[in-house]
Amino acid sequence: MMRMWLGHSYYDPGDSGSLLRGRLEGLVSDLGLDHFAYAMARPPRDCGAPGERAALSSLPQPLIERFLESGWLSLSLVLDRATRSNHPFFWGGERFRRAIARPQRRLYDEVRGFGLSHGLGIPVHCARGATGVFIVTAGSAGRVVRAVRGNRGRLYGAAHGIHQFMLDRHFGGRDGSGLKLSVRETECLLWISEGKRTKDIAAVLGISVATVNRHVGNAVRKLGCANRGHAACKALRLGLI
Repeated sequence: MMRMWLGHSYYDPGDSGSLLRGRLEGLVSDLGLDHFAYAMARPPRDCGAPGERAALSSLPQPLIERFLESGWLSLSLVLDRATRSNHPFFWGGERFRRAIARPQRRLYDEVRGFGLSHGLGIPVHCARGATGVFIVTAGSAGRVVRAVRGNRGRLYGAAHGIHQFMLDRHFGGRDGSGLKLSVRETECLLWISEGKRTKDIAAVLGISVATVNRHVGNAVRKLGCANRGHAACKALRLGLI
């Protein structure tokens, strides 16, 4: 069964950047949005050196070149917000424009000329200390809100998938050799990958909610992940569930 909500279908260890980009472009199109972008705001603690900027997007090439010329100035507010938050956030519109510095504002006005005036940012944190942000964009706030409604799981899965891809590609992923999950940890992560809530998992397995949380917490720590969604996505990628 394809577990799209956790993003397993968006990233496979053998993928190239172009394959992953194609899958994410398909997601954006399905949701009625225009573009996606990912940038790593903070590299992992164990990377030794910052390395090249880990970024991937479907943005128009002239806009990417403009970002590079500006040192990604117009994204700095979004990237900074991602490093300070665990929660998805909407951005764009006049309130957003007024809140940023004048140089950023000028560049943001250029971005709006490409029809990218609104979007959703999803921060992704992991145990290695890395922070990334996955962004989807559209020309109006209404389109973004409608796309998010009922599709949070797919978007979160895509965010975790591309974050793991960037870790593996730019900073050396961890293959999970020797990693072992208990039967209960495996069962809990498997049901999480199917979109089940904690109380539903408890009912299916015949255990308490507290016990489910304990098994999931153990699995998250073993896998070095930030949360249960990230753990389930990584366990799927590693073939542990």
